[in-house]
Amino acid sequence: MLDSSGASALFWRPHDALSATLMAAVAVSTVPVRQFLMPTISRATDSGQRQRFKWLHSLSALVTLGHIGLTGWLLAGLA
Repeated sequence: MLDSSGASALFWRPHDALSATLMAAVAVSTVPVRQFLMPTISRATDSGQRQRFKWLHSLSALVTLGHIGLTGWLLAGLA
């Protein structure tokens, strides 16, 4: 299934290859976060591994902030 960042990448491709590539990177990086990182965070929480949870949650927050910052920067460029 194509998410909104993937659709944006397809839309931008003919007009701006850099923006399309960056949006594709956002789209592709969401899959491992959803499929691997989030379940690992849940397992760390369930098994009481607080340090592991903190580290993984921080990584998740950094990835999310990166996605927000990157897409915000790209959207600001449209204005």
